[in-house]
Amino acid sequence: MSRIFTVVLIVISINFSFADTFRIDCRNSAPVLFPTSHGCLGPVAELVEVALLNQGHKVSWGSQKWDESLGKAKKGDVDMLIHHSISVDSDNFLFETAYGYEIEDVSYFVSAGESGQIQSKTDLDGLVIGAIQDKFYSLEFSKNTNIVKKFYSNVEEIKQAFQIGDVDGVIAAKDDVYDKFKLLAGARISKYKESQFKGLYVSIPTKSKRIVHFSAFSGEIERMILAGEIREIFEKHQLDPPFQIVKER
Repeated sequence: MSRIFTVVLIVISINFSFADTFRIDCRNSAPVLFPTSHGCLGPVAELVEVALLNQGHKVSWGSQKWDESLGKAKKGDVDMLIHHSISVDSDNFLFETAYGYEIEDVSYFVSAGESGQIQSKTDLDGLVIGAIQDKFYSLEFSKNTNIVKKFYSNVEEIKQAFQIGDVDGVIAAKDDVYDKFKLLAGARISKYKESQFKGLYVSIPTKSKRIVHFSAFSGEIERMILAGEIREIFEKHQLDPPFQIVKER
């Protein structure tokens, strides 16, 4: 009996000897994610906390804008990025795992001074389009070589560029500047839209010391998907869960 107890203690000590505290930035992306004075709330914050807690880890929440968190991730100064889509160069500094997928509409807002309605992709030809740096919008936008793309680090910069005429229009997804541009004076939403089936990811930066836990963390997210736990977390928050796709082994 004493030998069994000793073995159990050894297993527990091994499992938790690798326990770490993950530094994660929260940002306002309601209703799935929003910072509070005590940490971070929303189904995405909860699923991350549950997955890490199941492995014996803890979370130390901070609060930063997306572009600031992204800069920290590239230097390894934050241990996880949450609720994001994959950008063109993210595979250079992130190991990602998807907790779900969704279909997202992407719209173009053009200045009222632009003649004609933007009804098709070719109507964008020759326009200068502003976008947020390191954000993936759609394959059509990424591959479109008939427009001039100007990238900005945050929403306020791109709004200012639009207002002073540095760009003819901006591309916006439902999860970033869409509502702000809908209310912006002089902005007109185009009839032409693009759609993408995008992944919703949580990622560990390759320069973070917590990268050693990525395989186990990714496996835990897959287990939660299979068990229906991620769906239950979203439903508990009275939100529709994202599409769930189980990887083939």
